[in-house]
Amino acid sequence: MKTKTNFNYNKKLITVKKYLLIFFLLFPLFSFGQNNLSIEIFTQPQKTSLGAYYVPESFWYYAGNPVPKFVKSNKSLTLKISLGGLVSYRLNEKMGVSLGMIYSGQGQNYKYDNNYTDMYEDHLTISKKVSLNYLFIPITFNFIANPEAKASFIFSTGFYKGSLLGYKDETSYNDYHKQTGVNPTDIQYSSTAQEKNYNCFFTYPFDGDTYSSTEVFVKKPYKGDFGFTLGTGFQFKLTDKISIPIMVNYSIGFSNIKRSDSQYTSGGYSSNIYWREDFWGHGYDVPDNSPNQTKAFHNSAIGLRIGLKINLQSKSNK
Repeated sequence: MKTKTNFNYNKKLITVKKYLLIFFLLFPLFSFGQNNLSIEIFTQPQKTSLGAYYVPESFWYYAGNPVPKFVKSNKSLTLKISLGGLVSYRLNEKMGVSLGMIYSGQGQNYKYDNNYTDMYEDHLTISKKVSLNYLFIPITFNFIANPEAKASFIFSTGFYKGSLLGYKDETSYNDYHKQTGVNPTDIQYSSTAQEKNYNCFFTYPFDGDTYSSTEVFVKKPYKGDFGFTLGTGFQFKLTDKISIPIMVNYSIGFSNIKRSDSQYTSGGYSSNIYWREDFWGHGYDVPDNSPNQTKAFHNSAIGLRIGLKINLQSKSNK
């Protein structure tokens, strides 16, 4: 009998094979006229972003404040990379269409830092790092102003379908607090969600005991994407066959890639909602007013795409 781990691996493999099959089924539509065909490989360093992430303003929300006030975390600069290839078919001298296959890193880093006085004097820091790996299949319309020029303006726009290949979501909380007559304590809590596992580590503030657990997701917190892409820049012609396209490329996802009903098991139960957050370890869930349960995450990225384009059109057929 297959284990759940093998099932998840096989499911992901089937998804990748499905996209490969779509790509190779559509490829002949582009290649039937080889004289109008070109291929391109490229890399794209990019700045990525997701939606807002909310945290409780005070860590000690349960002490005289049973319904916490939530605030937005600050977004930190998040850099990822995309790598891929395109097959392009020229409709006429200036216009064409492309089919591609792209590995794209997405995600966002968050940071919250706050000094507050509640029941104690506290300094609270919360950080979250979300890394998402996608396989994008884009279909785009392309335009070049002057194909014969050494340097020419280029433009591209279209849509993409994205399959989630993997993810890693790391969250950490640190609260240093002082109380009259009591030694200062340093509360630490961290968690890592990756694939099917949800690992938690917590240091109890008063006696220094530690607690750790590994839970299993019933429903993972992230999913696939569908979106829009737009790029503009210049193409530098080196020879009749070889060009260097350089573009500023922007993409935005239409799909909410956050699975708001994501659940993990704990003690044999699967009613633990991941997006409610678990700021104190098991048994101290944030109340249902956490905005993270309802606010969407949308992938977006802007980057500099640098490619190598090879024109398959033979000189005799120009």
